[in-house]
Formats: sequence, structure tokens, C-alpha cells
Amino acid sequence: MLVGVSAAALLILSAPTIAIFYSIPVLIPLTQLVAASVALSGLSALHVTLLKKKLDFRRLMVIGGVASLVSGTAAVYLAVRGYGVWALAAQTVVASIVTTLMAWLMHPWRPSFLFRRASIVRLFGFGGYMLAARLLDVANQRLYTMTIGRFHGPAELGIYLRAENTRQMPVGLFTGILSSVAYPAFANIAGDREKLKQAVRLCVRSIMFINVPLMLGLALASAPVIELLFGPKWRSSAPLLQILCLAGILWPLQVISDSAILAVGRSRTYLKAGTVKKVIGLGMVICASYYSVTLIAYTQAVLSIVYFVITARINQNVLGYSVRDQVMDFRGVLVVGSAVSAMMYYLQSKIAMHLGPELFMLAIGALVYACLCLTLKLVRLSELEGLFRRPNRVNSA
Repeated sequence: MLVGVSAAALLILSAPTIAIFYSIPVLIPLTQLVAASVALSGLSALHVTLLKKKLDFRRLMVIGGVASLVSGTAAVYLAVRGYGVWALAAQTVVASIVTTLMAWLMHPWRPSFLFRRASIVRLFGFGGYMLAARLLDVANQRLYTMTIGRFHGPAELGIYLRAENTRQMPVGLFTGILSSVAYPAFANIAGDREKLKQAVRLCVRSIMFINVPLMLGLALASAPVIELLFGPKWRSSAPLLQILCLAGILWPLQVISDSAILAVGRSRTYLKAGTVKKVIGLGMVICASYYSVTLIAYTQAVLSIVYFVITARINQNVLGYSVRDQVMDFRGVLVVGSAVSAMMYYLQSKIAMHLGPELFMLAIGALVYACLCLTLKLVRLSELEGLFRRPNRVNSA
């Protein structure tokens, strides 16, 4: 809670600087309003964490669903009433308020307001590095946005963010569930490094089996998906979405590796690796910003490979899971997915189709991909079943 309040205070103090940076005065009150959501999020953070630890996804789904419904309704009402961008800011605050209220209703934990020095030292010995890494993550994302907006203006920034947010729809949901499940599952067997290594390998094979066709399929259907969700005026986001989908292919590997590193208590290593990746990433994005938004998107694809290599080296040191073994565990599904996608792309170029037939064609492609992977034994049904086991059953896997 203290961290949330401190972050909100820092954001409020930074509001004038942010407005000057973008030369948009209205950002001062908007930033100060959104800062309230940061403070409110701190009030529910522990409740949500405890629910994730128990793998109580039913209650988490209820909290998220109610918050989305109420905040979305409020945003639509305000937008219709002519409040413009304030409707979006209000949506963020309302979502935080509802999430906090629901979390306190759904979980009985209450703060005792008793401070023990030993507990604080033990907590920050591990959690302090995690906190620093997450703050670095948020700062890095904001700097990306600020850099694109500063060099290319709000119009180009809007096009890029539309593509990025569209990619994040499946990836964000997918990796959010994965990170919630993977960490407690890995932590449950962290004392047995060989068993942990095998669990990580199972996750890599299974997740990449799902994510490769997901990202390649979205890349192929980028134009009709953008038009369906946001209208023809956003069609210029489609080429950027295609490139960003390529960057998203390796993204779940970061989540799996980070969960394994934290499960064995290596939060300091997690922070060091994150710092190195953010410095490299921000430097490359700033350089690309001098040219075009398209080059920034290609930079993200290159960075996904760089990030994988860095994290894979850590896995090799921590788990004995060599970089070569990691690549071999998903090489097959990547090759098959790329071959099927190339065939789908060829058919697209020869046959003009609307959204319905195109999605049907992609569904056929996904079926062909799955059959090939299972026939070639690149993944097994038993492994996919094991992916959804609860952590308390991992020991018997």
C-alpha cells in the first residue's frame, strides 16, 4: 500500500513535466487523476496475490469481470455525454475502485498495522528486487510510448499503440494466466532442480505449440481483424501488427523463464537481467525512432530474440537447461507453424476473401498444424493435459 501511494505521489509531481514534454497542458489534470488508480491498486495488490497463490481463478475472474463491466459502462456513459478523453481516465480510476472493493469482499485478509523489522528485512530481501524490476518494467513501457510520441507525434503513436494493443489482446490474456499459474507451480518443486527443469521444458513445448499458430494466425489476419475491431480508418495499423506478432512468438518464453528464476529465489538475477534487457531495448528503440515507426516494430522483433538469448543463458546457469536444448524444444513447432503459415499466405495472395472465409481458412490451417505436430510427436496430448494440472499435482507428474 505504501509503495502504491508513493508511486501515485511521484506521478502527481511528474504531471507538469509530462505535459511540458508532450506540449499538451491537459495532461496535468489527467495524469493526476490517473495517479489515483495507482494508489488504489496498492490497496488490492495483496488480496489479488493471495488469490493467485491459492489459484482461485474463479474469484479473480469475478473481480476482473465486474471491474471491466462497471468501468466500461462508466466510460461509455461519459463518452456519450461528451467528456472525451476524460472518459478513458475515469474508466481507469473506476476500474481500480471496483477492483479494490471486490478484492476486499472476496478475500478475508486485512492489514494488522503491526510492523516487524525482521519480516520487513526478509520480505525486501526477495521482494525488493522484484519490486525494482517491476517498476523498471513500467518505466520502460512509458519511455517507449514517450519516445514514439516525441519523435513521430500523436497520430503515429496512436497507430502503433493500436497495433500493439491488438497483439496484446491474446498475448496479454495468455501470458497473464501463464504467469499466475507457472510461478506457484514452479515454486512448489523448486527444491528439486531436475524436476523443475522438466516442468519448465514441458511448459516451453506446450506453450509454444499454442502461441506459434496464435501469433502467426493473427499476423495473417491482421487487416480484417483491425477493420472488424476498430474500423477501416485504423487499417494502417495492420502492417505494424504483422511485425509485432513476429515479436510476440517468443514472448511466453520470457514469462516461463522469469517464473522459474523467481521460483528458485533468484530475484536479484531477475533484476539484473531485466535491467540489461531494458537498457538494450530502450537504446535500440531510441535509435529506430530517428527513422520510422515501422523500424521500431522491426526492432521489437529483433529484441525478442535478444531477450530470449539473455534469459536462456540464465536458465542454463540456474537450471542446467542449455540454450541448445531450449531451442530444440520449440524448433519443431516453429518450423511446422512457419510452413503452414507460408501456405496460408500463398492462398491469401491468390484468392480474395472476406473475413468469414479467411477465418475459416485459418481454422483449417490450425487443424493441419496441430495434426502435423501430433503426428511428428513434437508435442503430446499428455503434455498438454499436464500443462493444466494444479501445482499440488505436479509432484506426481
